[in-house]
Amino acid sequence: MLRIRTSSKRAERLIRDIVDFALARLGAGISLHRTDVDLHEISRQVVDDLRLSHADRKLSIAVVGDPHGNWDADRMGQVVANMVSNAIKHSTAAHEVRVDIDADEREARLTVRNHGGAAALLVPVEPNNGKTDELGLMIICEIVQAHGGTVEALTLRQEGREDGTTMIAHLPR
Repeated sequence: MLRIRTSSKRAERLIRDIVDFALARLGAGISLHRTDVDLHEISRQVVDDLRLSHADRKLSIAVVGDPHGNWDADRMGQVVANMVSNAIKHSTAAHEVRVDIDADEREARLTVRNHGGAAALLVPVEPNNGKTDELGLMIICEIVQAHGGTVEALTLRQEGREDGTTMIAHLPR
C-alpha cells in the first residue's frame, strides 16, 4: 500500500510538472497562492516522503534562522521535491543528500547538495534546453522566479571529474 501511495505521488508530481512546463512555455506563468509558510516543515514532509521510495539513501535537513516566508506552500513543496529528487538521481547511495535552509531578514536560501567532498571547484551549470532531464530544473526556476527569487546550480568538479551538484534557491521573504 505504501509503494502505491509513493508511486501515485510521484506520478502526480510529474503530471503537475508537465502542465507547469506547458503553461510556462505558453507565457501563462506559474500561478501562486501565497500564505505564511514554514519552509522547514514543507522540506521535512517532502524528505520523509522521498525516504519511503529511496530507503537506501541518507537524506538530512538542517535549518539556520527563521524558515517562515510569504510563499505558495504547494509550489515550495514542488521545488523541494524536484531539487531533492534531482540530487538523488544524479548521485550514488554513497553520497548523502543534504537539505539546508539558511534564512535572514531578506531571504531564505534553500540549498540541496549531493556530494561528500569539500575540496573542489564550483563551476556554474547551464541547463540544456529541450532535454527531458531538465524538466524538473525548469520547473524549479519558474516557481522560484514567480516568487521573485533566483536559482543557482553548481557542479562540483574534482580532478577533472564531476563530483556532485549544489542547487540554491534564493527566496525573498
